[in-house]
Amino acid sequence: MLSEYASYSNGKIKVQMVDPASFADPQKDLGALGIPTLQFNVMRNDSYQVVNGYMGIVIQYADKKEIIPVVSDTSNLEYQLHPT
Repeated sequence: MLSEYASYSNGKIKVQMVDPASFADPQKDLGALGIPTLQFNVMRNDSYQVVNGYMGIVIQYADKKEIIPVVSDTSNLEYQLHPT
């Protein structure tokens, strides 16, 4: 959906996906933005592993920043993104 927003915006909206591994300390750096570290149970090679992940969105415009800490359901994401 975010790609569609960018596509229809005629260059007014940019969407950038950021790999948490690109941060020196993802928990600290993303936590400072208000995006919490989430733990997920993953089954790999017939064993369960606990892995860390992030499901947040940061929206920036000039010097303003809005954060959606956790996006667990995208069915109403357009309403979460719309300013109130």
